[in-house]
Amino acid sequence: MRYRNKPLSEEQKTMNTMKSKVRCRDELLRSIGLERATFWIGMRHLAYNRGRFVSVRCPKPARVR
Repeated sequence: MRYRNKPLSEEQKTMNTMKSKVRCRDELLRSIGLERATFWIGMRHLAYNRGRFVSVRCPKPARVR
């Protein structure tokens, strides 16, 4: 537990980072609603998968020195 004027330990910093990722998603759902959040998360996944498809399908040529 954190107290005033006492810095967080390394373990507390790590746990705070993990919890903040979940908190961020939860705040998105609360602010814009479940349907809109589902849509935007799906669009983000689609964009990521499309980029992965292009990188796997058309890899960059190796540089020759």
